[in-house]
Amino acid sequence: GGGLSAFTTFGAVPVSGKNFYNLLAAGEVVLLFPGGVREAFKRKNEDYKLFWPSKPEFIRMAVRHGATIVPFAAVGAEDGIDIVADSDDIARLPFGLGDGAIRRSKAVPAARAVDTRVTEDGDAEELFVQPICVPKAPQRYYFKFGRPIETAGLHAEGFSKDEEKVRAMYGDVRREVEDGIDWLLRKRTEDPFGDTLTRGVWEAASGGKQAPTFNP
Repeated sequence: GGGLSAFTTFGAVPVSGKNFYNLLAAGEVVLLFPGGVREAFKRKNEDYKLFWPSKPEFIRMAVRHGATIVPFAAVGAEDGIDIVADSDDIARLPFGLGDGAIRRSKAVPAARAVDTRVTEDGDAEELFVQPICVPKAPQRYYFKFGRPIETAGLHAEGFSKDEEKVRAMYGDVRREVEDGIDWLLRKRTEDPFGDTLTRGVWEAASGGKQAPTFNP
């Protein structure tokens, strides 16, 4: 209910460590967003920044099940909106409106019992408060899959007990995502049909054929 059925139809499940474990144990493919709500509901001027905790949360779980970690980068969505008011602005609204929004946000079930981004990293609190946005012309989306990171056999070798190795792998995954974002932002400037209007005209004239993009 509550609009969630549309998500569950496509395989979405409530975010929890238990569900993450069970999905990996069943051999399912899991799409994980380590930045969570903090990364989805960004503040102003935070385009394409990652807000992952410094604590390597998902690495040990992946190693436990011998999962292959595939870093994934995407750009385009954040260019399609202008944030007029972010969660900080909304929290400052008068007449109890801001306080009410924050109170409702904190009542939403959280994926993390303790957010180390706040307790250890000095980052802003994760708030389930959707920013007020103004849409812009739809932008072309670009995607890049990074170098797969294999974990098969590492659990038997005691990999998860070595904090230095765990953090190093976590850093590798994050760098792959960040490098992928940077690469896409650079390469899309070479797209001859990056402009929405030009692309739309070309695709209409070609009978709906997708316009080509830059050469990798």
